[in-house]
Amino acid sequence: MKTVRLDWTNPTTRVSGAPLTNFKGTRVAISADGGANYTDLGMVLAPANSHIVPDLADGLWTFRFIWEDDDGRQSMAVEKAWDGDDSAPQIGTDVTVTEI
Repeated sequence: MKTVRLDWTNPTTRVSGAPLTNFKGTRVAISADGGANYTDLGMVLAPANSHIVPDLADGLWTFRFIWEDDDGRQSMAVEKAWDGDDSAPQIGTDVTVTEI
C-alpha cells in the first residue's frame, strides 16, 4: 500500500479575470477505473492546497480536482492519473483554453 500527497495551486481569479474574493476550497475525488466512476474525498477548505491519500494499492489511480466558491460555482474539472511510477515526467500546469 502507498500513500500519496496531492498538491495544487488555488485560483485567485475567475475565468473572466475578475478577482476571486470568495474562494471556498477544492473538491477532490479518486477513481480506480480510469475516471469512469469517482469517490468523493471531500472538500479541502481554502487556503489549504494539499491532501494526503493513504492506503492506495498498486494500479492506476485518477484524481479529480474541482475548485469552488462560496456561492457554489465550480471550475471545470482537472484530472491527474498516477500509476505509482515516480520516474515518469511531471505533467504540465496552468493549462488554459481561450476563445479566439
